[in-house]
Amino acid sequence: MECSHCQSAIDVSEAREHRGMVLCEDCYIQVLWPPVRKMYYENDHAEFMRRLKESYVSFPQQYH
Repeated sequence: MECSHCQSAIDVSEAREHRGMVLCEDCYIQVLWPPVRKMYYENDHAEFMRRLKESYVSFPQQYH
């Protein structure tokens, strides 16, 4: 068999069917779970956490 997406040869036991297409396992996973865009704060975790805290807390944290 042949994958409908990447045209690679696949074994019948490894073939997956999705919406009428025969896909290899890698293409099947890509169709079901497409790549997600990276977050804006990917390299700045401290800034992300600060903004997250500010958005959920209406008053400053008070510690004992």
